[in-house]
Amino acid sequence: MAVIATITPTTAASGNTGAILAEGDVYSFPSTIEEANGQFEGFLTVPSMYYALLKRRVDAVTAADGKGAFAFSPFRALGDAVAQKNINGYKVTVSNQVPKNRVQGSSTNNTVLIGGQFSACILAMFGAMEFALGTQGDTPFVYDQTWVRAIATADFGIKWLGTLAWIDKLQRI
Repeated sequence: MAVIATITPTTAASGNTGAILAEGDVYSFPSTIEEANGQFEGFLTVPSMYYALLKRRVDAVTAADGKGAFAFSPFRALGDAVAQKNINGYKVTVSNQVPKNRVQGSSTNNTVLIGGQFSACILAMFGAMEFALGTQGDTPFVYDQTWVRAIATADFGIKWLGTLAWIDKLQRI
């Protein structure tokens, strides 16, 4: 089992185009996570992808007309925060730290959609401060200065394999 599961969308990336997310593809995330004995908690994506998903409509009269009902419900459950972003009841976190420049052929503006049990992720950090006076042969002591250096070390891990999944090289629709 992979550490991070890969979801294959209905229209996979090929040639010079990124993958296209179909309405049903978002349900591959909860099923993949739950089959790995996880509890699906939500999605992580760029803001433009979240709002594009909210605007997505199903077909009404003719194929590809996009004039039907909205594909994803943005409504919250009774206990949820008013401004909480969600898709069909699953929390969505948007961040500009999610890549927007994934490359597929000559297409350079693809992104990723990540979903999973984020409570199973561990971020460990250690920080230290170093004060340098005049002992290293440099000049802080001569000029009556103290040099300060902050050092941070971080590591990321997942408690259980398969509790995160993603679609890579996804067109921002």
